[in-house]
Amino acid sequence: MDINDYRKNLEWIPRNHELIKNYVDLTILDKISDNELKKNIDLQVISSEPRNWKPHNEASVVFLVQNKEFTPTNRVGLPREHVTNRIELFFQSLHLLLENKPTREFFDIHVFHENDLTEKIISKTRQIVSPYENINIVFHAIQFMVPLWISETKIKKSIHSYRITKPKLAWRDIGYRHMCRFYSFQVFYFLLKHRYKKMMRLDDDSFIMESIPQLFQNMKDNVKYICRLTQVETEDYSEYFTFFTNLYCQNSLQKKLTEQDFQTSPFNNFFILDLSIYQDNRVRQYLSFIDLIGGIYSRRWGDAIVQNALLRLSGREIFLMMNFQYSKWGIVYEKKKISLYNDNQQLKKKKKDEKSFNTTDDDYMMHYHYENNNDDEEKAQDILIPLSSYKEDFFIMNPIQTFPPENMTKSIYIWCSFLILILILFMFYLFNS
Repeated sequence: MDINDYRKNLEWIPRNHELIKNYVDLTILDKISDNELKKNIDLQVISSEPRNWKPHNEASVVFLVQNKEFTPTNRVGLPREHVTNRIELFFQSLHLLLENKPTREFFDIHVFHENDLTEKIISKTRQIVSPYENINIVFHAIQFMVPLWISETKIKKSIHSYRITKPKLAWRDIGYRHMCRFYSFQVFYFLLKHRYKKMMRLDDDSFIMESIPQLFQNMKDNVKYICRLTQVETEDYSEYFTFFTNLYCQNSLQKKLTEQDFQTSPFNNFFILDLSIYQDNRVRQYLSFIDLIGGIYSRRWGDAIVQNALLRLSGREIFLMMNFQYSKWGIVYEKKKISLYNDNQQLKKKKKDEKSFNTTDDDYMMHYHYENNNDDEEKAQDILIPLSSYKEDFFIMNPIQTFPPENMTKSIYIWCSFLILILILFMFYLFNS
């Protein structure tokens, strides 16, 4: 990222907007040096193992992992019910990736963590990777930070207060917001700095369940971005995002994105991209503008909607690759072949086509434009589906639960009312006795 983009973008920002007034102090940028500003922008890597690592391949696979125990509130989906720690999921995801990757495709694996991986975990990870030739792995201990111009204290207070007033905004803590900033821009510029050309993301609970004919080899010609599913982010997580994105587009690009552009975005726990996207001046300037606004922290803008917007404003197509079985959150998405439906009523009659564990029909709504077709698997193997070919949404995501869950919020009110009633009765008893 270019610090000059940050300073230039200051003139476009409406400082009287409530999002800026409540959480952001842009005058700080006038007081800090360029070096200090760059430190607040770039990914802060404390150490890497091996220390003097070098890229071996032009493609990279990125994991952001935590050595963290599961709790009842974050134990969601079948895979998480059978493990106690997120690292166990990571081992499984890594093993499935290597087992099912194309035979002739090679890449470097970058594992980012908050300095919480033990020697035992690192050793076991290397053991999983070691049987595979030309696959190199590097571990990076990183330190997340809230940028100086955003008030971390106010952000934490708002997350706490939203647990009652806006529970969906409080569903994720500040660590989740750090992750969104990491996958909005920080990791891409880290990889570009080290001369990588392509990148794939996998989460610790993202599982490639069967062999894939091609991964990075699909990135050719006009194909710059591939994902497995798409989603519609709820308004709770995109408040003011459309306004600020179009403010940038109008001032810098003299155009606006349409409502349809914002409607569907990648469900980006799995994606493959060409890193040259992030060398585009329009993309770089847009990302610096969004980072200055602070909405990733104050309104939980996810990296998926940021990624979608930058692809749209730079005129790049999103392609879907559904020629393999994939699992996320314990839901298995079967291999698909295109089957387009022009009749909306016919489309609505299609039933869900996933094996759902530990979820209800209200949690997930799936609308596919394609269906299982085992008669012509070879033809389905290499197909990439441009998202612009479709009018409907592939995957409408609602959060499985808020934090606290809405039913928990109601329970809190009921219990508080009950305790107050008991206290009143007790005081009445003491008064009369």
